[in-house]
Amino acid sequence: MADTGFSRIIPDKGYVSTVLTDPETSDTPYVVIAEVVDGAGTRTYRGEVTISKPSVNTLSSLSIEHGTGPDTRDRILNPSPFDSGIYVYDVTANVSLGYGRSIRVYPVTTDPLAVPFVNVGSITAAGSFDTDDAEWNPSTRELTIENYADAQVITVPIVVTPQSGAADNQTYTLHINVPELDEVAGYTPTALFGETYNVGTSTNNNKMGFRFGAELDPTHYPNPNPNQASGGGLDIAAFRHGEANWSRLTYEGGGWHYKVKSGSDEEWIDLAAGYNNGDLQNVSGTGDLADLQFGVEVKVYYVDGMPYAEIIHKVKNNGTSTVNDVQIGAAFDIQVNGNDNRRPIKTAYGFEMTEGNYEFGLYCRNPEWAEQSVSTFWAGQFGYEHDNVFEDNTSEMNIGEPAGSTDPAAAYSWDIGPMPAGSETSRTIRISLGLLGE
Repeated sequence: MADTGFSRIIPDKGYVSTVLTDPETSDTPYVVIAEVVDGAGTRTYRGEVTISKPSVNTLSSLSIEHGTGPDTRDRILNPSPFDSGIYVYDVTANVSLGYGRSIRVYPVTTDPLAVPFVNVGSITAAGSFDTDDAEWNPSTRELTIENYADAQVITVPIVVTPQSGAADNQTYTLHINVPELDEVAGYTPTALFGETYNVGTSTNNNKMGFRFGAELDPTHYPNPNPNQASGGGLDIAAFRHGEANWSRLTYEGGGWHYKVKSGSDEEWIDLAAGYNNGDLQNVSGTGDLADLQFGVEVKVYYVDGMPYAEIIHKVKNNGTSTVNDVQIGAAFDIQVNGNDNRRPIKTAYGFEMTEGNYEFGLYCRNPEWAEQSVSTFWAGQFGYEHDNVFEDNTSEMNIGEPAGSTDPAAAYSWDIGPMPAGSETSRTIRISLGLLGE
């Protein structure tokens, strides 16, 4: 116990009071000595005063943020419960803004004088979730949750401590419900831009479609480019209910074009108009490439009306021996809502680009599939993407920094490595095209 050295002369009372000790816990008494002076001499009195610190501290509000603006939810808990027990608060994380955006939780208590007055217990999830992706900052009293796409329900114990100590803690339980992606029931052949797309529709009439056989316009590219992709690729288009136009994601629907590589041998893949979604087809070429098969499968999902296309890249060694140094990748000339001059902005999960009311998100370094994050991502002037499928110039960029040029194109790839005979693997990216600010 510490001596405070506090003393005070009380006028007209004839005594001096001194507080000699200051309690360090609520059950430690203050010790008070009083000296009384009168005509007969000085008398000294000693007394003890026990101060009980407040034993009540409760949660007064929760702020749950996902994104910014209207997606901030403030929950004022008034009156805050005073009896002991477990209190459950359910919040649905609006993932329309994209799974790559943080969920942030700010608890506020009725007694900020308690130190520490709030903390977070052991976080659990019903689905797949790494608890290292939930970080509690005791200084700012902010909980940040990342990489939660497959968590389903995240359970967060919020422990509130009063001044009297942990024995009088209150525990609240916050459930954050993360909606899962709902795959569309089926696809309807739909005429768009003079071509036929396989279109899936959500319950609120938002649409996303895809088609194979997308071809590049050779007159669009500078100089004769012998390495330019030839044959068919994949194009994706989306329509937001209430908007005037569909939006394609590649210039004039030229599409994503895919390349497979083994060592120094590489080959473009022709996904012709008659290609069956998800089928493996032989890779033409020399050397070990002839033993490989490659395919692309597209699945369309919706969350709260936001359309997502999941693109699954499949590769198989159909030979009798190991194929070494396998790489797979794609190149595309970016266009959103008719504008091909918007540079992609780097995000924690990949890249995003906006035009008008539409926002395009490319989840390629996205934490939902950390083990499948692309090995390389290149962004630059259109016409050069096909030569840079296996190159990287963005890994050192900062979040929020624009990539590429004013007429951008991009390419990405994965290093698969050795593939034993008969082995098969896949890599996935996710694409969203929705209304900006959802």
